[in-house]
Amino acid sequence: MKQLTLAVEGMMCDGCAGAVREALTEVAGVESVDVSLEEKRARVTVANGTPDAALIGAVAAAGYEASVL
Repeated sequence: MKQLTLAVEGMMCDGCAGAVREALTEVAGVESVDVSLEEKRARVTVANGTPDAALIGAVAAAGYEASVL
């Protein structure tokens, strides 16, 4: 397992945070997700070998921009 923190741009409300949380939860290898609207961050615990690009892509598909911190 490894933990990543993503900076997420474009979240404006709790609904946005929920959409990001749901998108990340659906990525294979994701164990847990904690999204902070105030911090504009998502903390994700993933299985080793889970590509960062899969997480970033899931957030992008939900309509937001993400980058690994």
